[in-house]
Amino acid sequence: MTKSTVEYVPEWLSIPGGIALLIGVALNAVLEAGSKFKDWIDLLSPEDKGSADPSSASVNTGGGDYVGRDKNVTVGTQGVAAGGDIINSPITINANQEEKRLEGGFVPPATIETYIPRGEIETQVRERLAKRKVTAIVGLHAPGGLGKTELAKRAADELKKQGHFDDVYWIDVGIKTPQQIIASLALQCGLKFPPKLEYAGQVTEIKRYFQNQKRLLVVLDDIRPQNVDNLADFIPPSPPCAALITSRIQNLSAIPATATLSLERMSPLQAKQLLESILTKERVQAEPEAAESIIQRCQYNPLALNIAARRVLSRSAFEKPIGWFAKKLEKHLSELQIGKDSRLNLFAIFDISYQALTPENQINFHKLAAFAATGFTPNAAAYVWGISEEKTNTIITTLLNFYLLKPVPSAHERYRLHDLLDEYAAQKLAQSSNEEKARRSQAEYILEFFGMHYNDDLSTAPHVPAEIDNLHQAIEFAKTQASGELLGQLATKPRNWI
Repeated sequence: MTKSTVEYVPEWLSIPGGIALLIGVALNAVLEAGSKFKDWIDLLSPEDKGSADPSSASVNTGGGDYVGRDKNVTVGTQGVAAGGDIINSPITINANQEEKRLEGGFVPPATIETYIPRGEIETQVRERLAKRKVTAIVGLHAPGGLGKTELAKRAADELKKQGHFDDVYWIDVGIKTPQQIIASLALQCGLKFPPKLEYAGQVTEIKRYFQNQKRLLVVLDDIRPQNVDNLADFIPPSPPCAALITSRIQNLSAIPATATLSLERMSPLQAKQLLESILTKERVQAEPEAAESIIQRCQYNPLALNIAARRVLSRSAFEKPIGWFAKKLEKHLSELQIGKDSRLNLFAIFDISYQALTPENQINFHKLAAFAATGFTPNAAAYVWGISEEKTNTIITTLLNFYLLKPVPSAHERYRLHDLLDEYAAQKLAQSSNEEKARRSQAEYILEFFGMHYNDDLSTAPHVPAEIDNLHQAIEFAKTQASGELLGQLATKPRNWI
């Protein structure tokens, strides 16, 4: 193999902590390469090992393809100095026509053993992408755990296999800054930015590269609030390229509203198939009632079901392991975790959306656990939060956008916490110093509400019965506080409705 040459940029030594930063950038580049690490080893090896047979793998990562190019290939990696300046460390590899090198793009391998097809939404995603349209997938029924990433992996991998795209550039966005996302794209594109080039100039270079591509798919997985404002900087022109974006945020201004698809929770049949794929059909059929109990308790959330099935497998020696875990799960939803792995902890996944809120809205969110699972009106939320109706509407819009709330089908405006999030919020409320005040405010609101409708009935106030569950919630609070006065009022004012 022709000897490689490395361009050295001395900025690394001229800044405080430069060597440590260089090491960090190098590690980041290795992690970004992911499943292609073996291919990089092959690239640096003097032996010609040839390309792997893509048919031998269960998931085609797209990273095993090699091409001969009669030109130099420059990969630019970046770090961020303390002052926010972008530091460039370009590495140039000289390659002749006979040599082989890595393609820039790849699709990460699936993290699940068996993929359960999700129906019509998969068809819509593939069709939109094949036509070079921008498609966003966002979860509708929970902020996380609905399978957005796995669906994106499957769609990207299949479309590449079918010849719709020559390459796929996959970026795990997450907590990355816009500068880091551009750096990741540059790495996969094989671009070298001139020293000291500012962010706007880097975006221009990326866009110019995209314009010269004909069949490229860019996948931006897990767009979050800290990088949503710059989303348009990372999206290639369509046509000729295409982009697939996943996010827990409902409204992304860079994506046309008509191109945004909502990924629903699993159907009962899909949820059962998921359990059977992990536990085996025979084991599920041996304990049908317990299996159905777990499915309903998990609210058809694929991540929750996956964790539950793993917990069952850990006790497979029991006579009835599904029943064993169904009983534990009935008491505490927090049982949906395995060890310290945050990827297998349902509440840790919910934490990602919770941490995206401002401290004030984190408090507002967990205070909503004071209401019954059937929901609340904006007026009730404003009372518990102690703020104006106008500000309440703004906060509700924010929580809806992060998929922490959902509207309740009703003739009157009403909202509720998403499935599974009610218990998560209750845990957060219990861990805070706001629980007693929030629950007392909820009880006081219920007293005022039923006091206003003391002489009404269904014909004059058809919306009142929707608050019966919240009345019971207030009564339970009064019992725990041993407040005879509050309990007496809760039993008196609503008596025409009980």
